[in-house]
Amino acid sequence: MSRARPVALGVVTFATAAALLATSAGGGAAAGGAASTQPPLTAAYAAINPVTPLTAATFADPPQNDMPWVRWNWAPATTSIAELQAELRDMHDNNIAGVEIGQGGAPTKEQLTAIFTLANQLGITVSLKAANGLAGTTYSASDDHARRTLSTFRQTVGAGGSVSGPVPGPTSGNPGTIVAVLAYRCTSAPCATAGTVGLDRSSVVDLTGRLTGTNTAGYNGGTQTGDLSWTAPAEPAGSQWVVLTFRAVPFGAQPETLSLAGTKQVTDAYDAYFADGLGDLMKANKGDFFVDSHASDPWGAPEELWASDMRSEFQARAGYDIVPNLAALVDPTMAGAGLGGPPSPTAVFYSFSDGSGARVRSDFNRVRSTLYTQNRLVPFQSWSRKYDATLRLQQEDGPITSIGDQLETSAVLDRSEYESLTGSDQADIYRPMASANHMTGNTWYSTECCAVLNESYVATFQDAIIRMNHEFAGGVNRIVYHVRPQRYTPTTTWPGMGFNANKVSFSNAWNANTPYYGDSPAMNDYFARNHLVLTQGIAKTDVAVYLRNYSSPSAFSTTDANNRHWQDLGLQRSGYTWDYLDEHLLDLPNAVVTNKRLAEAGPAYKAFVFDQFLFPTSNTARGSLSLEAAQKILGYAKSGLPVIFVGQPNGTGSEAQSDATLAGVMAQILAQKSVSRVASEADVPAKLADLGITPQAQPEAPTSLLSVRRSDSRTSTDYYWLYNQGVESWQGGNGTFGLNPSNLYEEPSACRRTVAGLNPCMATGASVDTAVTLEGKGAPYALDLFSGKVTPIAQYTRKGQTVTVRVKLARDESTVIALSNDPNRFGVTRPDTNVTATTADSVAQVGASIVARAALPGTYVTTLESGAKVTSTIGAAPAPVDLTSRPWHLDAEDWQPTNPYGTQGAAGSETTKVPVSVDLSSLQAWPDIPALKDASGVGSYRTTFALPAGWDGSYGATLNLGQVTDTFRVTVNGQALAVDQVTGSIDVGPYLKAGENTLEVRVATSLNNRLFALDPTVRNRGVIQAYGLVGPVVVTPYRQAVVWSR
Repeated sequence: MSRARPVALGVVTFATAAALLATSAGGGAAAGGAASTQPPLTAAYAAINPVTPLTAATFADPPQNDMPWVRWNWAPATTSIAELQAELRDMHDNNIAGVEIGQGGAPTKEQLTAIFTLANQLGITVSLKAANGLAGTTYSASDDHARRTLSTFRQTVGAGGSVSGPVPGPTSGNPGTIVAVLAYRCTSAPCATAGTVGLDRSSVVDLTGRLTGTNTAGYNGGTQTGDLSWTAPAEPAGSQWVVLTFRAVPFGAQPETLSLAGTKQVTDAYDAYFADGLGDLMKANKGDFFVDSHASDPWGAPEELWASDMRSEFQARAGYDIVPNLAALVDPTMAGAGLGGPPSPTAVFYSFSDGSGARVRSDFNRVRSTLYTQNRLVPFQSWSRKYDATLRLQQEDGPITSIGDQLETSAVLDRSEYESLTGSDQADIYRPMASANHMTGNTWYSTECCAVLNESYVATFQDAIIRMNHEFAGGVNRIVYHVRPQRYTPTTTWPGMGFNANKVSFSNAWNANTPYYGDSPAMNDYFARNHLVLTQGIAKTDVAVYLRNYSSPSAFSTTDANNRHWQDLGLQRSGYTWDYLDEHLLDLPNAVVTNKRLAEAGPAYKAFVFDQFLFPTSNTARGSLSLEAAQKILGYAKSGLPVIFVGQPNGTGSEAQSDATLAGVMAQILAQKSVSRVASEADVPAKLADLGITPQAQPEAPTSLLSVRRSDSRTSTDYYWLYNQGVESWQGGNGTFGLNPSNLYEEPSACRRTVAGLNPCMATGASVDTAVTLEGKGAPYALDLFSGKVTPIAQYTRKGQTVTVRVKLARDESTVIALSNDPNRFGVTRPDTNVTATTADSVAQVGASIVARAALPGTYVTTLESGAKVTSTIGAAPAPVDLTSRPWHLDAEDWQPTNPYGTQGAAGSETTKVPVSVDLSSLQAWPDIPALKDASGVGSYRTTFALPAGWDGSYGATLNLGQVTDTFRVTVNGQALAVDQVTGSIDVGPYLKAGENTLEVRVATSLNNRLFALDPTVRNRGVIQAYGLVGPVVVTPYRQAVVWSR
């Protein structure tokens, strides 16, 4: 079979996105902005996804715009409007900005009206889950524009043999519509009955036109029946043929996603549904429609293999006929496995002996992705502007199934979203969606967090913080809690509803049923501050990496070692950041090279990398390079942009494009002086360094530090979000845990196993203490994400366009450093100088002075920026005070069911908080305290310690709480302090005094241990948590001396 002529397969252009955003909810914002300082669609996206300017006031007290959202699950049939209103008010009071509704079932109009009415009063945004079929009505899976896929039925016949009679199909239900009947000769006889069957592509015989006894009962007047009489060729003797009947069968009961007609059915139904005033309420809310990740719930990923006009669309876009090649689509990568994992070993698949099957599949995936983007996403979003609404969608699904191109869809989506359960905490998996945002200027990237397989009621806020740190490092900026359920249903038992009624499931209940919910306002402030920082200005990224990918790995069943795209960790450990780009992003008007930077007004990439070895292995386009992209790369290289090839392209990955033509372009590319080649990903960091390309956040040696940079030209401020990543994922997965969907980011000692199996608590790693050189100008400030305080950093050096600071982070700790030349930028007074070096332990700004600090007595030398050296004699500090083994008083609330366990409904959800008072001779985990052995709840600890009579302003101290499970609040001498919930460390110097000091620590837990005592399914899970303040709790004094004062 001859190959088709080279054809461009259709790129979603800038014009498409710009035209869509011109109808934005903000009222026609222009797609543009200052081209010299920002990506081309920044201003237009800001109209639908507003960004709060970061000031001292907004960082201290983040506004509603930046607060987290929740997936609010409730059963419409059993939930009263009064309950819904009470829950909305509670969420508002606990700093929730948005509620996603519809996952527990389709709400009634009365419920929606009540929700929108109160939400509009409270300023809560409502996200309405897109209907599975049509809003407010039913949908027939036999409609001419119903969503459909292909089902294959097989017959075999030997050389010279005949088939005669009805072609096969389903024995019951919808028989499907016959799309084609094709005969192929197997490459070996007999044709295999399981696994992959080799076919001679050139042997194909289209038998569809030979059918008799047809009807017009199928889709679009097609036939559901047919009789075939056919004799296979007699030669080669001994060969065997397969006759494959391809039928279009329903893919759920909903309109097809790949045609404009199907989308119009969806939007017309919504218009009718909203006509009685509900649409006005939605318009006033300015919310969004939400589409979940699963391909059929309702349409988050295009997995279907057919549509009403697929044949003609494929011909027009790919340049050849898909029908003779349909056998190539019967492949594990196209099987629609979703979260179910690889297909059964007894399944039958087909491959073409000339190796063209993967290329056909890639062409199909590319066409399908573009049809999905242009015929569903873009028109649906455009229609949603009628209601001042947007579209939020999770374009990801299972690891085996081919879906759409995330870069293509995210380039036009109003609001891209991922989810932690399938992303599984590996930062690299989140990068593609973020990359599209970086190129377009969109600032919305949310995640459905933090479901954990089988660990409901065990997951903690610390787990959510660390899990989100992984995702923030990958470009995510907003958390959507999974899930916030209704408090109870008529059939739930204590404590009420979780993800469902089961006590062992894959999601926490982030509501008042759980003791640590009382700390939600502070935790949500923390997440809001992260969102505030990570949406300022524009993203700056070191390197662009070419990725054309149609598979979204999941930890549930990926056959790869992990679900990262870039496998070697050397690049990130060297400090480099990178984005992924493909043809759709390279087609943007800002994807040009100026001053040896790609997209200089946006991410400003310093180099472009092609990597033959990117994962997943299930990607049908893996290792290929399209002609369009190759021509772009050639242009970039000619413009002086450094280009690195890791390995080499294995062709165009397309039957529509010539490998020989690509080879010619590659020869031109490799002839450019700016182009380099390396053998593996591990060689890239050294090559970048050889080329003089340094990371924008460069550690003095490779570390576990990850960074995100946002540059705000409006305020001339650079923000660096820095994270010391601990363990990335559990590498010893098994059938129960997968690679890591059951992991919890708590210390291993915080979980105790009572049955055989892996300890789900896996937060391990090392601290980081290193100098980091940051691109940018100005003085550095530390932004505390837990307290909201902004503090000038006293020690740093400046050289040219860089600032070097010391970064000291515990395992899994994050921080933000801002660079600004404006002395009034954050409303704090900076000193007139800074420290460049010191032999003391550290320096800090205290009031209008700079002090040097040390734990040991001695003489210390501090160098100021002017070069002046200040010698300080620092006296002895008291020895560290270990409070772990000292007496503590503990007042606890033991949360228990008010009524006998097993009572259902409202009575079953009632909680009695039994007071327990204990005097401890030393700190112990609650399971080791007899009075709290089975308890879950809230405990307040109190102890005292003495400091010497001479304690004055020359003294200070740090407090470290050690192990605490879960959320905690700290009070020192009556002063409440905001403490990092991961490290449990804080400087308490300003709050201490000579003589007796009082330390109080309030700890709130999960409900796991009480449920362990009550419920056999929880006991069978075999996890007990070491609740409470365990320690070691240590106060470490230091001395300080003034080295500069205004």
